[in-house]
Amino acid sequence: MKTTRRIATPFLIVASSLLVACGGGSDNGGSNNSGGTGNAGSNDTVTLSATVIHPTVCNTQVPATNAELVVYDNNWAIKSRHTPDATGKINAVIPKTDFVNISLITNDGEGSARRISVNTFTQHPVGDLGIFQTADVSADGCECQTTNLTVTTGQWLEYPPQLIGYNSNKAIAPHNTFFNSYEFNNVEICRVAGGNWPTLYAATHWSETPRTAGYLSNYDPSDELVIDLEYSPTTYSANFDPAASSTSVMHHFGDAYISYSAPGSSSDIELFDNFPDFNAVSLRVYDSYSNYYENIEVRQGRTQRYTVAAPYSSTVSVTLPDSEEQEKLMQAMLAWLSSDSNNYDLSNINNFETFFATLTATLTDGSSYTQTFYGPNRGVIPENVLPTDYGVEALLNEESLTFYFSMIRYGERQSYQQYLASSVTTSRLALTERLLGNRSQYSSIFVDISQ
Repeated sequence: MKTTRRIATPFLIVASSLLVACGGGSDNGGSNNSGGTGNAGSNDTVTLSATVIHPTVCNTQVPATNAELVVYDNNWAIKSRHTPDATGKINAVIPKTDFVNISLITNDGEGSARRISVNTFTQHPVGDLGIFQTADVSADGCECQTTNLTVTTGQWLEYPPQLIGYNSNKAIAPHNTFFNSYEFNNVEICRVAGGNWPTLYAATHWSETPRTAGYLSNYDPSDELVIDLEYSPTTYSANFDPAASSTSVMHHFGDAYISYSAPGSSSDIELFDNFPDFNAVSLRVYDSYSNYYENIEVRQGRTQRYTVAAPYSSTVSVTLPDSEEQEKLMQAMLAWLSSDSNNYDLSNINNFETFFATLTATLTDGSSYTQTFYGPNRGVIPENVLPTDYGVEALLNEESLTFYFSMIRYGERQSYQQYLASSVTTSRLALTERLLGNRSQYSSIFVDISQ
């Protein structure tokens, strides 16, 4: 598999011209990643354990077998490959070491619907690797029913309202039936076989005011379903960074959510916190801007998300990361794209120690390929992590690529090893629980390059 940089030919002229404008262009060097299998001559071994699952349409999990764990040596040569058993579990016995270079690969669908996803980690601690989720969604253990649903309110609806709680993997097309109502046709509602039907929530469009919402529970899908947006929110205080170009408030109801945009100049937020299963709220600030060079878009930005468990009882402040650090990331990544080295060095970026880089491509057969590398703020982005038998290299379309580079952290300060440990632990938690505790504050800076 070619490196991200070496399949980026259409981007290199853009990168060079941008570096002139930014005053950069030199190779930052960097050191080789530590990790790999280590101590290969020892008779002692350690076991890497992971679980691969499909999410289901009724918000449960079932085992997945369409995946593999690839283990590399210090120089990223493939040492072994391991597939899940029927329960989705992988147990890989390797020579004794403390840290290892690995990839977890999932391969969903066939033909143009195929989706290959590669998540590569350098210096990952051995032992428990956590739970990995495929892109494919299963209906195993679920029962579903398709119905129509009407959302109505006492106000003029300029935009279709939000609807959540249904199977969002099936597209729906709401249409206006009157000035104050919308009908959603062919809504698929799913539950665990023999269980209760999920609560359905509806709210005015994220940009529409005044905000109203409603919900429907304890219903029979064969009956006429109507959600009346009869509830008004309660107002609370929050502090949003005034430099943000956009802000948002997200209500979490188990595995579902509704959101709306909040004016950056406002210190108020509105919550429907008396709804059933309301368990957390996320406040987010975001700032980004783009430059265009022929058919290439270079977007850079910064964001912070802060999640608190219900009830919302104290004023939360949400602050953007420093814009200078965002500029440093952009300059470093454009320099890397233009260089002939796999080394990267982001150690001059303050308060961020975890780096990830994602390549997304639509292949020539219509299928999709995503490759993500996770590493510390200094190291090597490896070549050839994907085994050749996937046949991806021959299908790459160099005119359909997106690169996303980011530095991330949870809390005010977090090392790369702390990030990995947190990811393993939270992979076993419910969706909302993953956003709380020591992961309640999430910050990132990013550069997004696309055609």
